[in-house]
Amino acid sequence: MKGLTCIAISLILMFVSPALAKQKALIVEGFDSPESITFDGEYYYVSNMGKNLAPTAKDNDGFISKLSRDGKVVDRHFLPRKGFLNSPKGLAIAGDILLAADVDRLAGFDLKTGEKTIDIDFSSAGTKYLNAIAVKDENTVFVSASDAGKIFKVNICCTYHFEALITQINGPNGLWWDEDNSVLYVVGWGSGKPDGRVGAVTVGSAGAWYKTIGDYRGFLDGAVLENSARLLFSDWIAFEKKGEVKAMNLGSGEVTTIPTPELIGGPADFYLNRFDATLAIPMMMEGKVMFVPYGG
Repeated sequence: MKGLTCIAISLILMFVSPALAKQKALIVEGFDSPESITFDGEYYYVSNMGKNLAPTAKDNDGFISKLSRDGKVVDRHFLPRKGFLNSPKGLAIAGDILLAADVDRLAGFDLKTGEKTIDIDFSSAGTKYLNAIAVKDENTVFVSASDAGKIFKVNICCTYHFEALITQINGPNGLWWDEDNSVLYVVGWGSGKPDGRVGAVTVGSAGAWYKTIGDYRGFLDGAVLENSARLLFSDWIAFEKKGEVKAMNLGSGEVTTIPTPELIGGPADFYLNRFDATLAIPMMMEGKVMFVPYGG
C-alpha cells in the first residue's frame, strides 16, 4: 500500500472533479531514471534515481519531483531540500511522511516542512538494493531488499528497529499490503533473468508464510491490489521498450495485459489513482512518466 491516505483523500476528492479521468493518456518528460510514483490526494511524487541507471550507486544525484494532479511538474527537485539522495527507488506515504528507499537507507521527509525526519541505515543487513515500500500503518512499513532476497518489517515511529519478515524470495520487488486479510503481496524481479514470480506473504502472530500465485514469470516491478480478486503488476519484459502492466486473477492465476498507448521502457513502481481513475507509470529507461485513464 502506498500510504495511509485513502480516507483523507476520499473526503477531499468527494467535491473535486477528476483531473485526468476524461483525458487521453499523458506522457510527461524530463525525469532522471524515474522509479516510483505516489500520490497524497493533491500532488504526485516521483523518485529519480539519477542520470545514470545505477540503482546501487552512492553518487548523490538522486531526488524527488513534485507534480500536480493533472501531471504538470510543480518542482522537479522538490526533495531533499538539504543534503542528498543517492538512487531513491520506492516511495510511500505514512501520515505526513514521504518515505523513500535509497540504496541501503530508508529516508522519510515531512511533507509539510520538507524536513528529513527519518534516516534508517540497513547496511548491517547486507543490502545495497532497498526497493519497494508498503505501509502497514503509520508506525510500520515493509521494505523489499531485492539483492538480499528479503522483506523487512520496519518501525518508523519510535525505535526505528527493523527485522526480516521473510527471506529467500527471488528478487523481491513491488509490495502491497492487504490490510483486510493480513497479506503482503510481492512481485519478484528474478535472478537476472525473467523468472520473477507473483506471491503472497501471509502475516500472523506465529510468523509469516510465503507462497507463489499462478505460473507467470518475468522482470516484475510494481504491484497494486486493485480489489480482493485482482492484482496489477508491471513487467519490464526486456531491457528495452517492451514493458507492460498486467492484471492477475488471484483465484485462477490468469494474467491479462492492461492497454497502454505504447509499450514502456522500464515500467517501474506505478500508482493507481482510484479517484481520478488513472494509472501513473514511471517509464524508467525513458526518463518519463505515463498517465493512463483506467477503468478496471
